[in-house]
Amino acid sequence: MATTTREPQPLNTLSAEQQRESLWGDAQQRVYAVVVTAKVPGLRERIAQGGVDDWDGLWTGELDAAERAAAPVLVTLKRQSVFTDWLLFEAAASFADWGAIAQSRLPFLAMRSHARALCKAQLPNGQAIRIDWMDPDVMEALLPVAAPDQLQRVYAGFDTLVTMSADRWTRWSVSGAGLVRQANGVA
Repeated sequence: MATTTREPQPLNTLSAEQQRESLWGDAQQRVYAVVVTAKVPGLRERIAQGGVDDWDGLWTGELDAAERAAAPVLVTLKRQSVFTDWLLFEAAASFADWGAIAQSRLPFLAMRSHARALCKAQLPNGQAIRIDWMDPDVMEALLPVAAPDQLQRVYAGFDTLVTMSADRWTRWSVSGAGLVRQANGVA
């Protein structure tokens, strides 16, 4: 049985800085970026230059060089860092649908395990596939039709997912058995 998605709350407009600060509103939560590497040219170089402490690819197993380069990545975001500023402000404007921000109480290794598990899916015919679940287009297609048990599995590792563009940040969360979307404009 698919869950019903609650209608997005009315669009509020917040400054980019207010949006950013809202990510660190709960001191018990960590903030992670889950990035579709194929949509962000030069991502690994940005990570190397940006003062990032923890990051890793999300595809597992023996990967060739092309697969390693294409694998989505999990990055711990710091409240104040060159990489965080670039991702939240420049990448959101320059690279449409680059991925999502996850607010989680999990430490990095546990979050990585959860994010990796979500990258594995199975088709009805039994074929195993990789899925870029953090792609906003994929989230938009799958989350609203997910059954309550599927939503619970997805949200077991984080409280909120945030997708962003130059003019809108959308927060995805679960309340009870339903998916909640809250969209805020960016001033």
